[in-house]
Amino acid sequence: MSGGKVLKIYCSPELRCVQTAAGIARAASDSHASICVEPALSDWVQLSPEGSSKNWLTTNQLTSMGYPVQEGYKPHLTQLPKNESPEDYLRRLSSFLTKISGSSESVVVVVANAHALEVARNRPWTTAEQLCQIKKAIRNCATCEVGVDSDNKVYAVEPLMLPFTKTLKDAQEKMMVK
Repeated sequence: MSGGKVLKIYCSPELRCVQTAAGIARAASDSHASICVEPALSDWVQLSPEGSSKNWLTTNQLTSMGYPVQEGYKPHLTQLPKNESPEDYLRRLSSFLTKISGSSESVVVVVANAHALEVARNRPWTTAEQLCQIKKAIRNCATCEVGVDSDNKVYAVEPLMLPFTKTLKDAQEKMMVK
């Protein structure tokens, strides 16, 4: 990651994201990175079966399991709506990413789903069909490095981190293709 120590990792409360964030925190062992579990980064509520609720592990449970979760973190969003339009979901993600773009941290890592990646790349959607296409087009563990200029405009940065792939050779080949 371009310049600076990772001190803050925001992640979706889905366990797959917490596990990935914990791996990144461990890899950034020269820093004291902690994970801020953020419900605003969770999956679109309409992707869950009707009537089901999100049953995430609490920060206390995650901490007791050895995850470096920041227990005093106050989430941007504490409760998800029961129903959410594609536009509402876009606003939820945009609101959170806008909030952290003003962070005093020099390096912030966000671990979430493909939709958050599209919002960070400034590629909005308007329909459920577009949301489903994003999930098909972007693989799990895709990465995107962005910067934020003095006007809070987000721009893509050439990543210094190899993409997540099955082998090191695959990752190196992917970097050469870009």
